Amino acid sequence: MVSSSEAECDAFAQLETRGLVAQVTDREAVRTLLERPPTTFYVGFDPTADSLHVGHLLPLVTMRRLRRAGHRPIAVIGGATGLIGDPSGRSQERVLHDAATVRAWSEALRAQIGRLLAVDDAPEAPLLLDNAEWIVPLSAVDFLRDIGKHFPLGAMLAKETIRTRLDDPDAGLSYTEFSYLLLQSYDFYHLAVRHGCRLQIGGSDQWGNMTAGIDFIRRRGGPACQALTLPLLADASGRKFGKSEGGAVWLDPERTSPYAFHQYLLNVGDAEVGRLLRSLTFVTEEEITALETDPYPEARRAQERLADEITAFVHGEGALGQVGRVRAALFGGADPGALGPDDWALLGRSVPTLRCPRSERASPLVALLVEASLSSSRARAREDIASGAVVANGRPLTDARATAEVVPLVQERYLLLRRGKKTHALLVFDDRAVEPPSS
Repeated sequence: MVSSSEAECDAFAQLETRGLVAQVTDREAVRTLLERPPTTFYVGFDPTADSLHVGHLLPLVTMRRLRRAGHRPIAVIGGATGLIGDPSGRSQERVLHDAATVRAWSEALRAQIGRLLAVDDAPEAPLLLDNAEWIVPLSAVDFLRDIGKHFPLGAMLAKETIRTRLDDPDAGLSYTEFSYLLLQSYDFYHLAVRHGCRLQIGGSDQWGNMTAGIDFIRRRGGPACQALTLPLLADASGRKFGKSEGGAVWLDPERTSPYAFHQYLLNVGDAEVGRLLRSLTFVTEEEITALETDPYPEARRAQERLADEITAFVHGEGALGQVGRVRAALFGGADPGALGPDDWALLGRSVPTLRCPRSERASPLVALLVEASLSSSRARAREDIASGAVVANGRPLTDARATAEVVPLVQERYLLLRRGKKTHALLVFDDRAVEPPSS
């Protein structure tokens, strides 16, 4: 819900209050656009994979925030620009992918963005466009004559993104990437003329491309347009938000499970959590301030709220409920027997999982602890059991000589093992889950 204080102020003030304005072409002009809805604005998303990642949440939530304020968002999927590659923020040229791959990725992003921008009480659906629709039909002559002639070479070379790459003898810049700025500028022109778009929003690394688009629209005699960039979200060490030791944190649940997604957000540092709550959620300023001044920061209530809010936004309330049940079984002492089939499927993607034939139910537990990498040796496994450090399906193990048959399986398949407080493994006893031996 939007707080009463936010409802009483204009959308630009909301963005400023939440620290979402990095650069703006004309502050008063943008303020005027956003205090008088509906203003049509756009954000571009190039298809570099079949899913967006956590780093894309800032523009997505900002789009939804402005939509709730009555403005009209356009999400432009770069089916054409994705074939070229944006040099912004990169020290090396992107790998070029074939047209079929980029087209498939574009379709996946269109579905994902449409779901994330949906607002139940909005009068109309967000506009989702693919710039391949207006760029691909251009001939080389059309491109050079109608677009290229409006871009002075000196102005292009002065752009920081281009200058930085040209100054690096090991990187350089191909003509392909050099032309990207023109294509993005043409996007803005097309949207301004065809759809009445007056504002482009993007990351701070897009500033040069965005201002070039405004200049191009002016040179072509188009309407007055503006640009606003969002701040880079990074932790205290300078690492971009959304990067983990295992790589990107994806918004697609098949690439990053809702549990892993939630855990990533739970691990946000105390210094960053307040800023992320303001930027990426609709939690009120009053509640954020209370969470930041919690006298018991070790309880990590702010991180819990951040993880819950964003997980529900990306994956839905149902997935958040599943995450809560799985976490309770892993860390809260809840009975694993209360988990449903979908919960077990999520748990199996969230902890190391070992699939075993049913014959291994007769195996000693110490052997299974070693096989599941919970104990380094059988001797250590016996010590772990003797010390009460091992729990199986919520029951402490006491007999180091016992076989796995001593522990009843959940749903006749699952055995959840825990050593200590945080180390888990899931054993799935099912002959169908075991690959047959090769002939």
